[in-house]
Amino acid sequence: MDQEWSSLSRSGATAIARGCRSGSWRAATASTAGRSAKRWPRRCRGRSASPAPVRRRSSASTGSSKIPDQTKPSSEPAAGLPPWVTIFGAILVCTWTGNQFTPLLLLYEANDHYSVVTLNVLLGVYVLGLAPTMLVGGALSDRYGRRRCLIAGVLASVAASATLAFGEFGAVSLVVGRLLSGVGVGASAVAGSSWLKEVSQPPYDARADATAGARRASVAFTLGSSLGAVVAGSIAQWTDAGGVAPFLVHIAITAPFAFLLAQIPEPRTVARTRIRMDADEKRQASLLLVAFAPWLFLAAGVGYGYLPLLLDHRTEGWGLAYATLLNVIAMTIAGVVQPLARRFVVRLGRVALAIPLAIFGSGFGLSAIAEAAQSPALGLAVNVIFGIGIGCGLLTGLLEVQRIARGHSNLAQLTGAFYTAAYLGFLAPVALAQLALYVPVSTLFTCVGGLAIAASLYVFGATKGRGGMVATPSRPRHSR
Repeated sequence: MDQEWSSLSRSGATAIARGCRSGSWRAATASTAGRSAKRWPRRCRGRSASPAPVRRRSSASTGSSKIPDQTKPSSEPAAGLPPWVTIFGAILVCTWTGNQFTPLLLLYEANDHYSVVTLNVLLGVYVLGLAPTMLVGGALSDRYGRRRCLIAGVLASVAASATLAFGEFGAVSLVVGRLLSGVGVGASAVAGSSWLKEVSQPPYDARADATAGARRASVAFTLGSSLGAVVAGSIAQWTDAGGVAPFLVHIAITAPFAFLLAQIPEPRTVARTRIRMDADEKRQASLLLVAFAPWLFLAAGVGYGYLPLLLDHRTEGWGLAYATLLNVIAMTIAGVVQPLARRFVVRLGRVALAIPLAIFGSGFGLSAIAEAAQSPALGLAVNVIFGIGIGCGLLTGLLEVQRIARGHSNLAQLTGAFYTAAYLGFLAPVALAQLALYVPVSTLFTCVGGLAIAASLYVFGATKGRGGMVATPSRPRHSR
């Protein structure tokens, strides 16, 4: 009996192996019996050897005999809203923090009698909190995860609004609040943008295209900046609580995201602590960080930060509403233009980096005319132009960052370097306000516009014929 059973077992295994190699499973299963044999073809198809036994979980301990798929991420996307929506919202409320202060400059000028130079210092001081956060936060995000860094940014944004709410009691609260705002914006720009890019691809979002991550991150940034200005400026213009209420509203909206983010899946990446690039990648990164990125927020700082202060004599009585309107126009157009800009970015490739710089050049030229003529209407037109340039610039810049980072595990670090260079442009209005004591502002704007055109020509020459910038999305690497 034992010999017969052994012979039957060997013949059955041989039939199974032949059936798997030939692709005819029915012939194999006809020669043997047993429910476990029906599980073998998925494992042994295409193999020349007999199938290895499959380890099954006990139905008593798991309630099911289904074999777990080890290729899936450790955290499955939750049912309901896709993961990128919550991350999008977190970036939005953090960038809200950075821009809610801008339309209130005229309020602080009227109530506390700060000079134009002091106001521009307060506008740009948060770069001192933002730049270190981006540079250090990129490495921390790549090593310890996006979730921790973004939650820290949300908490910093809440602390920033709480501190700014005491701004009417002195400049110290404003400085500390602006520094904390920089920390919140920096964390969202680095960890948030990278995390958003990682969940804007399979398996988290099967419908996303190659530009979805960069496009969503830049739209979240521009929309958050716009909402921050709308809420703060509107409250300050039409109520007597403009120095406190906007920040309380922001706290109420932002705080829940510290809990919501804990529920979002986080791809586990294997990170390096240093950015390692070859010589060509270093040249491309230098071009992006030095010749391109600073113009994004130089235009923003001038368009809806410095220009309203220069036109305040013509907008007396409704200056806060005017400053808010400029901010909203610039950032709303920056968000709206990005889906349209995607078409020419994909078609033109890397040479598209030159287009936003040319747009900024024309915007600064019109700024010179607006200041010389003291025309609020031209100020609106300036911010329309700057909004188009900022929207195109954010999209093309982030796509270029992702292209350079392809094949590396340093996406957050490279994103942080890009945003750091971009936000350095916010310090330019401080220098312009100081130089305006000796040189007419219209002359300064004309010179800056000329530099933007020169930068556009340089970038065009450096990128012409150098290929596209849209990287094919790859699945995130998961730890086993």
